[in-house]
Amino acid sequence: MRQALVVAAIAVVVVLAAAATRAVWAGGRALDAGDAALARGDHAEAIASWRRAARWYVPVAGASGDAFERLARLATEAEARGDTMTAREAWQAVRSAALAIRGATAPFDDRRRVADGHLARLYAADANTGAGATVEERAAWHARVLAGAARPTRGWLVLALAGLIALVAGGGLLVAGDRERRRFAEAALALGAAAWLAGLVMA
Repeated sequence: MRQALVVAAIAVVVVLAAAATRAVWAGGRALDAGDAALARGDHAEAIASWRRAARWYVPVAGASGDAFERLARLATEAEARGDTMTAREAWQAVRSAALAIRGATAPFDDRRRVADGHLARLYAADANTGAGATVEERAAWHARVLAGAARPTRGWLVLALAGLIALVAGGGLLVAGDRERRRFAEAALALGAAAWLAGLVMA
C-alpha cells in the first residue's frame, strides 16, 4: 500500500510539473505578444495578451508579475491623458486576472484592490443617479459593489482539495491491485475528479 501511494504521489508531481512548465511557456508568449501589440499601438490587443499572461500564474516563476505591472502602467498612463476607455479596460484586466488565479491564496489581491479603487472612480464619472447623486457617492457605491463581488468562495476551494485527496487515494488503491477495494477506488476517482473540477471552476 505504501508503495502504491508513493507511485500515485510521483504521478501527481509529474503532472503538476508539466502543467507548471506549460504555464511558464504560455505566459511568456502572451507577455511578448502584448509587448508587440503595444509597440504597434494596439492597446486592446496588448491588454488582452497581458491579461492572458497574468492568468498563467506559477508561484515564483512565470510572467504574471510582469503582466500585472504592464497593465497597471498602461492604465495609469491612459488615465493621465484622459483615455478613460483604455484605462477601464486595463484596470478591468488587472481585476479579472487577479480573481481568476485566486485559490487557496490570493497572490495578486493587492493589485486587484488597487484596480477596484481606480475602477470605482472611473465608473463614478458616469451620471448614474441610481448609484448616487454626487461623484463621491457613486464612487463609494461602486467600491462596495466591487468589494462584495470579490469575496472569496472558500467552500469551493475546500471541495477542490477534498477531490484531489480522493483522486490520489483512489489512484493508490488501483495501483495496489486490491480487487476487493477496486469498486471503492473507482468511485473515489470518479467522485474526486468531479469534486476537484467543480471546486476549481466555481472557486
